[in-house]
Parts: sequence; C-alpha cells; structure tokens
Amino acid sequence: MNASEILRRYTSGELDFQGMNLRGVHLSGADLIGVNLSSADLWGANLTMSYLNRINLQRANLTNAKFSGANLNQARQFARCRFSWRLLARREFPQGAANF
Repeated sequence: MNASEILRRYTSGELDFQGMNLRGVHLSGADLIGVNLSSADLWGANLTMSYLNRINLQRANLTNAKFSGANLNQARQFARCRFSWRLLARREFPQGAANF
C-alpha cells in the first residue's frame, strides 16, 4: 500500500491498518492520530514530522524506519517491535510514550 492510499483511507475514517505491508512508505508530515499499525511492516518507512498521537505499534517491524520529529504523545504498545536501536534518537520517543 502506498502513502496516498493510506491517507485516503485515513481521511475516510479508517484507523485499522493492522498487519499491512507498508515497507518504505513515505508519510513524512502525515496526520495519523489513533491509527492501529500493530504487526505492520514499516521497514524503511519515513514518518518524520508526522502526528502519531495514540498510535499502536505493537509487534510492528520498525527496522530502519525514521521517526525524527514525529509526535508520539500517548503512543501505545511498542512491545515486541523490531527496530534498530542505533537509528533511534532518544528524543523520538517522549517519556512515558511506550511500553517497551
């Protein structure tokens, strides 16, 4: 699924993108508040400067995903995510934002 399809579905009210293949999707600056991306494959996705409040990323593949400047306030469920720690800046995950 590409970025325009995700944004179109989100604008139509869809919030459940669980298990979707979103490898390399470019969603920089997107407004995706309350979206369920649990078990989604976000390998290499660009989510910089996006609004991801209340997002669910449980079991998502976040390897090489970019979250710099993203708003992850009240983000939930980072349990069992796959990602590369060396690519994450501490500021990308606000204090209390996630359950690791």
